[in-house]
Amino acid sequence: MMPHMNWIRFVDITTLFWFVMFITGFLAFDMDVLGMESVIEIPEHVEVPWDVVNWSVWCIFAADVYYKYRRSEDMHAFLRRHWFDIVLLIPFFRVLAILRLLRLIRFMRFAKIGLAIYRGFLKSKRFGGKG
Repeated sequence: MMPHMNWIRFVDITTLFWFVMFITGFLAFDMDVLGMESVIEIPEHVEVPWDVVNWSVWCIFAADVYYKYRRSEDMHAFLRRHWFDIVLLIPFFRVLAILRLLRLIRFMRFAKIGLAIYRGFLKSKRFGGKG
């Protein structure tokens, strides 16, 4: 597999990880924003390491945008093609990364279909050879 594809997969997995962290963190630390009690009880002393991991993930997203910039040959083309990734670096808009998950889900669905086709091919080959 090409290094570029490995990076894309790494960023997709990081996005899933971030999403789980976001939901868990919101339910544990930020429910008071909605005037509600925390749904998940996580000790207060975990909040600082939680933030460190969260910001580390954000650094991966920033590195992803930089990686895409370095691979681009034209700044205008980069901005046209990756404007959404750039917007996602703004903390307020990070929630929109959920849309990025849709791409990963679509990929997983296609992978499942491809695996079914491959298994069907193997079965047909097996039965065809005995015939």
